[in-house]
Amino acid sequence: MAFVRRAYVPPSNKVYCIDGASFGTDDSLVDAVQQSIRRRIEQNALEIPRLPQVAVRIMRIADSDDPDFLEVGRAIETDPALAARVVSLANAAAYVGTGPVVSLGQAISRLGSRAISNIVFVESVRSKVFSSRAYRGVLEASWRRSLGAAVACEALSVASGLERESAFLIGLLHDTGTPAIVHAVAEYAHQNGGRDLPEATVEILVTEVHESIGAHVLRQWNMPAAVVDAAGCHHHYRGEDSSDAHKLIVAAHRVVEHLALTGEEHEASFTIERVFYDIGLNDLDRMGPILNAVAQAMASMLAGFQVNGRG
Repeated sequence: MAFVRRAYVPPSNKVYCIDGASFGTDDSLVDAVQQSIRRRIEQNALEIPRLPQVAVRIMRIADSDDPDFLEVGRAIETDPALAARVVSLANAAAYVGTGPVVSLGQAISRLGSRAISNIVFVESVRSKVFSSRAYRGVLEASWRRSLGAAVACEALSVASGLERESAFLIGLLHDTGTPAIVHAVAEYAHQNGGRDLPEATVEILVTEVHESIGAHVLRQWNMPAAVVDAAGCHHHYRGEDSSDAHKLIVAAHRVVEHLALTGEEHEASFTIERVFYDIGLNDLDRMGPILNAVAQAMASMLAGFQVNGRG
């Protein structure tokens, strides 16, 4: 999918100062912010959202050859709000087949360290990375796309064998560049007396640079190479030269769009059958059940976030 910059926005009487120079609300402001962000990346001076250490700790435990469930529980218990959310998400129908989960220990023993690690990352990313109050429309769409891609990557990975170790994280973190841009833009607003930059400016920035910035953030978080690769180029299919991670995230992205999991309708530029062929799933009889599983898993995850009024 090729991106085209939105139509020129005539300047208003608002003027913003970016790194000592003044700009109106036209394309020059977009370019100035973009160049400023790139300079900060080159100088290793860009402030990025911080991933909670408990999520990193849980991921390391889950990746070990012999995960210690007691250690998993102790790590999660350091954050009572996280522990409560893990239990509520564990009760989602996508994870539980026999009776409700009523305690953290029960959730861990029933689901296993890998599923618990996924749930911890979902809650950590939701509450810490996508938490800005600014540009909520941009962030909410990105969050739903990230969550949808996570469940789609997981389902497609199980079916195709692609990236079994990192599939869920590949989907969940692929759009991390969007909240990173919002975080950076909030700092520019602070430098301009608390005046938010126009939402159109933010949307153009997200369209043009969220992939490269997302890859930068994930490298700073020391994420696996496959996760970084997927974030760095998830809008363009490169054919047979694509890595497994890239094939998986592109397919997941299109499944999310096909199922309208973000709540937005798009005019499709692909056929869903082709999406399955591109990751080696040539038996189209499997397509319907996989799509249904993704839709149900997404609904279950969203239901888990509705507990205690959180959406």
